[in-house]
Amino acid sequence: MSAFERLRPVVRSEMGRLEELGLGTCVRFSELRDKFVLRGDFPRGTLLTFRPEANGFIRADPGGLLFRNASGYLRSCVPDPLLDRAKTSTKGLEFPWTRIDLADVRLLFAIVEWVAFTGSDVPSAPPDS
Repeated sequence: MSAFERLRPVVRSEMGRLEELGLGTCVRFSELRDKFVLRGDFPRGTLLTFRPEANGFIRADPGGLLFRNASGYLRSCVPDPLLDRAKTSTKGLEFPWTRIDLADVRLLFAIVEWVAFTGSDVPSAPPDS
């Protein structure tokens, strides 16, 4: 079983949780891709991404977990050891499945939730890692 196959159910669950919180909509885009579309009128959307209107803020497919056009603020809330495992990507903050584990996935989604609902306009104290 690939890392994607092992972590996909967790990613889907986390996307579903963000949907329940009113942040946006979880979409099963295809057999191999899931995405989370940020609600266009979400007040703190620009703290998460510099393109909140994009059709898919979070994407999960066999290539990795992507936070599309992640804002500098969101990036600054990710602990450096985890941020160092992101691949260089013009699309945003992207993690190959082989570089992250279950705890990392949960932490990334907790950071998204924290920024969306709790975080200040200046990075200070993201959730504990």
